[in-house]
Amino acid sequence: MARQSQRSKGSARSKVTIVLPELPPGKFYAPPRQKPGPKRKPLSIKPRKTPQMVQNPRKSYTINYKLRVLSWLQKASIPSGPTKLREPTLKEAAERFKIPLGNIARWQKEELAGNFLEASAMARRLEGGGRRRKWVEMERKLYDSFRQRRAEGKVVRRSWFRQNAKRLYAETYSSSNTIVSQFCFSNGWFRGFLSWHRITLRAITISKNNTLRSVRSVRLTHLTPER
Repeated sequence: MARQSQRSKGSARSKVTIVLPELPPGKFYAPPRQKPGPKRKPLSIKPRKTPQMVQNPRKSYTINYKLRVLSWLQKASIPSGPTKLREPTLKEAAERFKIPLGNIARWQKEELAGNFLEASAMARRLEGGGRRRKWVEMERKLYDSFRQRRAEGKVVRRSWFRQNAKRLYAETYSSSNTIVSQFCFSNGWFRGFLSWHRITLRAITISKNNTLRSVRSVRLTHLTPER
């Protein structure tokens, strides 16, 4: 009788609800997986190696390449007459490296403002660059719901994101002048959402306890390391 009473108590355990801390506004995105290194020195202290002359123009440039072009502008000398030398102009730099003049002028302003000091050398755009997102509040709520569901150990599929994104969009912007039908759960938006929050698709590996149905299911795993 004592064993039966213990079993009945164990089976009547209450469900534990996991409460996650709210993300501050400055940490809406998932943090980087690696710790940043030392701050990059400005060009006035550490000049960069001059890049080679470009034959085929590029469409995007890394932070390291931008600094090398700006370093050439500051340190190079162009012959001006038999015995005189002068600094190169923006137009000459644009022709040499096949880069639009406006890009180089913008890079100069960003370098003087110190925007390149903490950016990754292989990054192609600064933090906050690119196209502005239209539905930030809805995406924040969707990301919080995803964190809560993953903390509970539940499977999250693409269909879950589609249903909840449309529901949260209607709830968030129903009282505003924004038309609800403007939001479309497209492949491009979904890939961007996964990339912003470092979420990837992963298939469950085979084990003794996994059934055939669970093996075929796809689970979304959050890549942010636990702290």
